[in-house]
Parts: sequence; C-alpha cells; structure tokens
Amino acid sequence: MSGWRVLMRLRDDDLQAVDAAAKRSMRPRFGVLSNLGTETNPIGLLVLRIDANTRQGALSKAAEQYVGMRSSSGLDWLDPQIISVRSTLEETPVSEGLIFDAAELLADGRNELVVLRVQTAAELAAERAYR
Repeated sequence: MSGWRVLMRLRDDDLQAVDAAAKRSMRPRFGVLSNLGTETNPIGLLVLRIDANTRQGALSKAAEQYVGMRSSSGLDWLDPQIISVRSTLEETPVSEGLIFDAAELLADGRNELVVLRVQTAAELAAERAYR
C-alpha cells in the first residue's frame, strides 16, 4: 500500500463545517487551510493523507471521507473538488509541496510556519504563472 496526498478545494458553504469535522475525526491525517481568500470570497483547502494501492483508490477514499465530513456536519452530499492527487513517492512541484506541508503543520498547531509556507507557495505559483 502506498501513501497519497489529496488536495481539494472546500466550498464556501462547507468551509467551517468540514474544518470542524476534519479536526474531530481525522487528526493527524488531514490538514485544512482556511481563510486564504478574502472576506467576500473565502477559499479553503483540505489536504488528506490516504493509504491506498492505486491513484483511483486514493481518490475513492478521499471522496468518501469528504462526503462523510459533510454528512456529519448536516450538509448535503456533493462531489469533492479535487485539485491534486500525488503519491508520497512522486516528486511534487515546490509550491504544491509547500501547501501540503502547511496543512500538516496546521494540524500540529504550528501556525507561524503555516503562514510562511502558504506565502512562499503563493509567490512561487505567481512567478510560475508570469513565465
């Protein structure tokens, strides 16, 4: 069995509910980065660490966990908005790796390092976009 990291975008309606459910049920195999957007357009990211034999297996397990978090918070079922699925053995782009690191640091309560990782990831992604 391999390790996988699944990055998904949280919807506006489930940002707080999924954040709370993830903290209750999955620690330390999750990370939630919230309040990344503006007050009128909040953005949240959920990072799940999944054990699975295949990429498809990791996707299925991640979707199942996401739906479970929504349902335990009283929200309707929706498909997750998956951004990335990476094997822990695969080389990850630096900016994406920083987001995964930030989510794991957040789960450990190391907030000051989370800010540095997210800021650096944003700068690297912006630099790559301008190329």
